[in-house]
Amino acid sequence: MALRSFIPASLKKAQDFTPEYIMLCAENALHASPDFHGVLANHNSTYLSGGPHLQRRAGSGTEFWQYREYREGDAAHTIDWRKSARSETHYVREREWEKAQTVSLWLSNAPDMQFKHKKSALSKYHYGAILTYIAAAKFLHGGERLSLLGSPIQNRQSAASLHELGAYLAHQDVTDKQTEQSALKTAQHSIPILLADFWDEPEQLNKQLAELNTQNHAGLLIQIVDPAELSLPYKGRVLLDSANTESRDQLNTSKFTINKIENIRAEYCTRVKDHCYMIARIAAKQGYRSLCISTDTDFAQATRAIYTALAAHKQIKGR
Repeated sequence: MALRSFIPASLKKAQDFTPEYIMLCAENALHASPDFHGVLANHNSTYLSGGPHLQRRAGSGTEFWQYREYREGDAAHTIDWRKSARSETHYVREREWEKAQTVSLWLSNAPDMQFKHKKSALSKYHYGAILTYIAAAKFLHGGERLSLLGSPIQNRQSAASLHELGAYLAHQDVTDKQTEQSALKTAQHSIPILLADFWDEPEQLNKQLAELNTQNHAGLLIQIVDPAELSLPYKGRVLLDSANTESRDQLNTSKFTINKIENIRAEYCTRVKDHCYMIARIAAKQGYRSLCISTDTDFAQATRAIYTALAAHKQIKGR
């Protein structure tokens, strides 16, 4: 039996998930986590077209690069008169060239992402939507260029776009796998950051990341799970259902009963652990950093984990 068959899903959409609620949940995390300015410095690549990252050569920027001798045609305001006064030569201050990276955020809203255990405060999608909003705010304030794949929000650099982003995330209908795959293919010349539960077959993820790598720099994979999916905290006779959509017009839901679910808990937890390990291995194979975050994780803690993963990324040479 496939692992996903053990995962119950509910398609009921919360009615009180509003843009204001997203911003309220995000507020503390935005203040209690690091600034993302420069966090993508190790992702620099001449392959990318796009907050500003130092490029180790002279150009437009804010950081001092080096002194050089004055040349005919240089503007007078570029001369460092203090340094020039200590010699017989006029010196010009050069700044280091900076360029903005483009971050492509992608959040799955597939049927499985609607699952929420009765003890959980948020569904996987709602938790992911708030985390997406936080990450977007961090990147925009850090000077990056931002796109949300599958949405009208593309190549934005203004924090004013956050209002539009919050509205978009709060009012999305459940999407099918085919639509999501089409959205992923729109990422180009960017650093993809993917948020989903990734309960699908690992080989499918391997193929997706390989395809993304043909036109993008390696990024970050964030696996969002409900705590109940990790521990299977049910007892006795339990009815489970798994939802899977192949297209918008087709929704196949299979239901089955397990008479004593605690008898399979050990096997289930082992399979979940193995699956998450395989997801992390595939991500690493494709050059991606990966995180597994449960929906009971404090948003500030989750944001710090994202920062740490991005800051630790090693530059891939030759791309």
